[in-house]
Amino acid sequence: MIAFGWTVAAVMFTLMLLGPDNVGFVLVTYMIGLFSLLGPYATLLVFQSECYTTACRATGGAFAFAMSQPGAILGGLPLSALTGLGWGYGPAALVVGAGACLVSGVVMLAGRTVAAGA
Repeated sequence: MIAFGWTVAAVMFTLMLLGPDNVGFVLVTYMIGLFSLLGPYATLLVFQSECYTTACRATGGAFAFAMSQPGAILGGLPLSALTGLGWGYGPAALVVGAGACLVSGVVMLAGRTVAAGA
């Protein structure tokens, strides 16, 4: 579910950036892209709460929350670097945004499978 959602989001965001400059098209692809991110993040939250002890859950959740602010700042650095090198905002957003979404989905497919109860 996680890999599928991130891959669909990457495809929708790519279509949004490369598709026609039409408000309806942009809104629909943007909404579908965001919608497909809901499933992966909901799955990750359930996974975290079901697989770890209470102490670990609280620590992991607090760490993830604390890292969201620096992550938002650091996430803009590649976009700023590419636009600073003369890339247009569209191609830079395609590589940094949709590309990162696609890489995330592919990385999830590379994870090992653990049998239940192991």
